[in-house]
Amino acid sequence: MLRQFLEIRGVQGVLLAPLSLQFEAGPHTRPTPLRNERAVYLFFRGQEWLRIGQTGYSQRFTSQHYGTNRAGSTFAADIWNNREQFGFDGDEERIDTWIFENFGRANIRIPAEHGDAMTRLLEAFLHLNLNPRFEGRR
Repeated sequence: MLRQFLEIRGVQGVLLAPLSLQFEAGPHTRPTPLRNERAVYLFFRGQEWLRIGQTGYSQRFTSQHYGTNRAGSTFAADIWNNREQFGFDGDEERIDTWIFENFGRANIRIPAEHGDAMTRLLEAFLHLNLNPRFEGRR
């Protein structure tokens, strides 16, 4: 799918520096902070894509999605609000550990020089093609 994205007119030839892709089917580890990069991140379980988002902020990328109240919209809040469906029966404060153990995560890092527009375009492309259960932006 990334190959298809890179072949889109307007993207082709623009991304001169390589993308970095990290894929962990689950359990997954906390990603390292962004360093002069932007990123698109994807949470999934099995064959279902759950949340796709993009950011240039390290805190958003590495930690906010693992707590229910760390930002206005987080993956942890999505899971908490649907905990019966996902089989989580623990305390809200322990949801971060449970997410690491039970979900996969993919990270696509893009050099910051390509700017916000490129990460937003990649996020939209992935939303369209993967149809995540929880929309990344609300």
